[in-house]
Amino acid sequence: MARAASPSDPPRVPDRSRIPLLVGALLAVTLHAFDEMAVATVLPAIVADLGGRALYGAAFFAYLLASLVGLVIGGGEASRRGPAPPFAAGLGVFVLGLVTSAVAPDMEFFVLGRALQGLGGGVVTSTIYVVINRGFDDRERPRVLALEASAWVVPAIVAPAAAGALAGVFSWRAVFVALLPLAVVAGALGGPSMRAIRPVPSAGGFGRELLDGLRLAFGLGLALWVLARPVGPLDALAAAGGVLLALAPLRRTLPAGLLRARPGLPAAMALKLGLVVAFFGTEAFVPLALIELRGLAPLQAGLALTGAALAWVAGAHLQARGVPRFGERAFALIGAVCLAVALFAVRATLDATTPLALPFAAWSLAGFGVGVGYVTATASAMARTPEGGEGATSTALGVVDAVGISLATGLGGAALAASERAGISLVDALSHIWTALACVALVALLAAWRVGESERGSTALSEDAAGVET
Repeated sequence: MARAASPSDPPRVPDRSRIPLLVGALLAVTLHAFDEMAVATVLPAIVADLGGRALYGAAFFAYLLASLVGLVIGGGEASRRGPAPPFAAGLGVFVLGLVTSAVAPDMEFFVLGRALQGLGGGVVTSTIYVVINRGFDDRERPRVLALEASAWVVPAIVAPAAAGALAGVFSWRAVFVALLPLAVVAGALGGPSMRAIRPVPSAGGFGRELLDGLRLAFGLGLALWVLARPVGPLDALAAAGGVLLALAPLRRTLPAGLLRARPGLPAAMALKLGLVVAFFGTEAFVPLALIELRGLAPLQAGLALTGAALAWVAGAHLQARGVPRFGERAFALIGAVCLAVALFAVRATLDATTPLALPFAAWSLAGFGVGVGYVTATASAMARTPEGGEGATSTALGVVDAVGISLATGLGGAALAASERAGISLVDALSHIWTALACVALVALLAAWRVGESERGSTALSEDAAGVET
């Protein structure tokens, strides 16, 4: 097994390349964040202009599934060829998607543009993980990951209003055109500096990774599509087929021992998966509860999400300062405990007699907890990656995010729809869903306890050890 770099290793790239490398990577993250926030804001106007309301959800779905393909192929290519070529290719495909969306004559063409954006965005995301893993040492990575989290703050605050203003003054098409300069600047700064990061031999190949990505996207898409409908016998068989189709690429993509939270890399990945499922599964329904049950306007409900986003960044920067002194396990436990407490407390939203300050504070605590734990888990996973395994770990980190969020929101939406068909009240349905997700956060505590236990590199991904063990 290749030796993993020690905490005392010198910087991975020359000093003159470090600032443009970091700025380019952060601009790419900001581009992704602006795109995600802006599209969610203007999509109703797009549907009204182009027609095809039935494809409203497909605009999100196409991006998600295509990003899975990009995530799976991007990490391996960034490791084998160096990050510069896939970063440039990913941004190029993303720009092609922006242009396709901007000139779309109908919703079908627009959905194609969103798929191209997802494919390019997935490649860029995996590549950035490789850049952070190989371009910065163990002491620097927590700070870099905290900066990456910060790159979401301005878009979270500015993008909805800016997108709405552009759509009102010009057209919704201007939103996609306005993102093009940011993509060009990110590529101009990040691409050349990434050439300083050398390619390394790694397992796998483009063909197998592409096939795995397609199988994973199609299988997960089929399962989630079935879950969105009233499930009959044939639907259940189709969902089972989708799960089976996605299972093999998942086993090759994720580290062995993840479901048992085996100490080392699997425990870090398990912690990240638990935090992602618990947080984003709950967040999907926080605005619904605040608007439908507490009578808030959408703008007021959105303040809860903004508060959580700001708290996430605060937690990320706190762990970056504290991990070198107190260790990974302490902050992994802090993050999981804060999130679990917050998810049980946020159920106060469902009680009309509870002051609104409590659920708002609870959701900010959730953001703080996931900010602490998420970055700790990511940095821990990177620290346990041997040379040559950066692509595999980067792919796994991205896939954990995408699959975790998809399953959490998909299963939660299916449970809410089933409750409505069964005549169960919204209060009771959300109470059951949020309790289940709070229990997921409690389970994540077991993984948090094992973060940082093993020697570096002892449980890193390898060709022989890949695959989720149950």
